[in-house]
Amino acid sequence: MKRIMTFPSRIGNIAAISLLLTAICPSAFITMMKVDEALLCRTIEKHHSDINAFCRGKALESRRFAAVIYSERKNNVNFWDRYDRIRAELGYDSSVGISQVKVSTALWIRHQSNPPENGIPEKVLTLPSVIEELLDDSLNIEIAGQYLCRIIEDFSLTYGRQPNTAELATLYSRGIDYQKKMPDKLIINQIGECALEYFEGPKQRQLFSSSGSDKM
Repeated sequence: MKRIMTFPSRIGNIAAISLLLTAICPSAFITMMKVDEALLCRTIEKHHSDINAFCRGKALESRRFAAVIYSERKNNVNFWDRYDRIRAELGYDSSVGISQVKVSTALWIRHQSNPPENGIPEKVLTLPSVIEELLDDSLNIEIAGQYLCRIIEDFSLTYGRQPNTAELATLYSRGIDYQKKMPDKLIINQIGECALEYFEGPKQRQLFSSSGSDKM
């Protein structure tokens, strides 16, 4: 009987091949995991219209939004992300799409923005439908933007001011969903520092709107 390879088998074989490649040629593995900076910047710039459109009329500035996406992709996206859809469909809480939104976070955001009326939600949310939304760049940006707006709202209620870029990116990466509380003292992580560096870049000032500098 011919054996049909399942998704877990495929992932296991890919992992085994990668480990073998690492042992034989470590430099090949490093290349495989390396972020292409030019490609990353082009990816963000390609979607500047969607990012600007979402931020119009909101507390979230588009240059700050772009900085969060840039930092998430620079620090988290690698060779394995091409299998995010497979992993998500198998039940793993993968970070999916251009804004690296976790499946669980997307479900939470969609439930927050789609409250039930008389006990019946306007739209029935399923895991496959949310995964499909995350794989659509425009919808992924919309979900990420809604999440960032919620972070800004919760941060403002806690600290009495709006978060700067580094704070916003740090909270985006650590999460505020599912009743996670704002920390008494927020420590900026690598995602936040990287986002701030991108935010201050001269080209970003031309592509995205902002109220000005965000120096810490």
